[in-house]
Amino acid sequence: MIPNFNEEGLLPPGVHSATLEEIKERFGRENSQRRMLFEGLTRAVRNLREAGVKRVYIDGSFVTDEPFPKDVDGCWEADASIDLGKLDDVFLDFSDRRRRMKYRYG
Repeated sequence: MIPNFNEEGLLPPGVHSATLEEIKERFGRENSQRRMLFEGLTRAVRNLREAGVKRVYIDGSFVTDEPFPKDVDGCWEADASIDLGKLDDVFLDFSDRRRRMKYRYG
């Protein structure tokens, strides 16, 4: 369950487990900007799962009360079981301020 925001419009510190559906209900439906970002997040998570990634962390303004976040910040846990051949190469490219990743996934 995703906890309520504090007075500053932020989630309390810590890791809060949630399904994609819970993330959509809480953060991905309010307006067209949030819907577009959630669609990109869904595509990204789909690729990460296909490659064997088991856990993805979401952070940044997308998971705050900011009405129009610019992007979704996130990271994922890597281990030896991940099939790098199935992983979209943009997830390994941190050059150019991750423009390719933002273009592909929002």
